[in-house]
Amino acid sequence: MTGGQRNSTDKAVARLEAEWPLWEFWLVPAYIGPTWWCARLKTDHGRVLNARSAAGLAELLEDAAGGAPV
Repeated sequence: MTGGQRNSTDKAVARLEAEWPLWEFWLVPAYIGPTWWCARLKTDHGRVLNARSAAGLAELLEDAAGGAPV
């Protein structure tokens, strides 16, 4: 990121990080198809959530947390 410019992906990651501070987030580019959005608890690296979009990952996070940000 240069000059303080952020694209929609950067903004989506920043939003997830702000809403879910106990989780780590990263993206994995796919050879075919969309990028994978990934998350894991900072205290438990054994469980990883994967989705094809930021919105899909947010749904998985809500399910994992019982509906409330953790």
